[in-house]
Amino acid sequence: MSPPIGITATNISSAFQLRIGCVPEHFSSPIYQIIDSGVFPNAVIVFHFLLYFVLIIAIKVNCPGGTGQMIQYLKEDKIDIAFALTEGLIANLVNDLIKRKRVDEGLTRISFDSDEAKSDNMENEFKIIGTYVSRPLTWSIASHINLKKEGEDNFDKFSGYETIKNWKIGVSRFGSGSHIIPFVLADSMGWLDDGQKIPFEFVVLNNINGLINGIKENKCDTFLWERFTTKPYYDENIVHHLSNITPPWPAFTIAATDKILLTKLSLVKDFLRVLNTQTTKFDQNKADNVEFIKDSFSLKEKDVLNWLNTVEYQKDIFSVDFEVFKSCFNILKKSKVILNGDNLNFEDVVGDVIFNETKLIY
Repeated sequence: MSPPIGITATNISSAFQLRIGCVPEHFSSPIYQIIDSGVFPNAVIVFHFLLYFVLIIAIKVNCPGGTGQMIQYLKEDKIDIAFALTEGLIANLVNDLIKRKRVDEGLTRISFDSDEAKSDNMENEFKIIGTYVSRPLTWSIASHINLKKEGEDNFDKFSGYETIKNWKIGVSRFGSGSHIIPFVLADSMGWLDDGQKIPFEFVVLNNINGLINGIKENKCDTFLWERFTTKPYYDENIVHHLSNITPPWPAFTIAATDKILLTKLSLVKDFLRVLNTQTTKFDQNKADNVEFIKDSFSLKEKDVLNWLNTVEYQKDIFSVDFEVFKSCFNILKKSKVILNGDNLNFEDVVGDVIFNETKLIY
């Protein structure tokens, strides 16, 4: 079935447009595939029982600055949907909620403080609407190549952690995973016990290129980034692979602005249904995607195959595992990424963080 004669991407009403924010990295492969391989550029056709179709103009907005950039774009109404890191979305949503609301001492409910709300002038709000990548993300810790020892192939994880204590860490943006995960690392080492201050400085360097240059130009001592994206720089001896850390929650979660959920909910659902079909196909036929990933993201075949062995997309993209998200929330709170949230429980905020039509798995 083809689109009606005369309909093109340029004359479809903006009522059918969705702006999709994602990282220009291999995890976004299914998104690239459904947006870039349509009948015409940016077109996603959704068939409903082959009786009629909906045409979605999906505008892909690459965000090399990662989750922090996507959160900023959601708030500035530059994108409608984001495929971003779970920890970044939860931390930002809860911290924004704490700014708008206060927790009554001794109670589990949150009461709205209208005076604070009026003075806060919050930006556009968004909600988590589903899960994209169900497996955790492994972060590699990069440092100056001069720290690499002769003949060194392996590293000791905890020795690597100890090395970066009191170092200056490069991040893409405050609120990105590259900023949040060092807090999780510090907490796992006991460095935040008894109210201790986190033993790092942070410097914003925007994206992977800025971070690599930051190491070379001594603007930072280390940075954390997804391991397969960083691996080519290790292979070329540009930076040194010091260690890894893998937090225990789904790597990527899906968020959408309240505005788009109010005005184009059916379109959002249609887009996610098509994407869910593609992620299922991707997981079932991983070998068929090797060339696409190599060509799209400049990775070696060996690295693509290794990554494919580690990745798994959420079977039901519209679902969220309550207990896993609660665990993420608790770790972020313990790590002091969530600010002033001592009296806050995930049960108190779940309705403000996760869209009410999302399937919660208990």
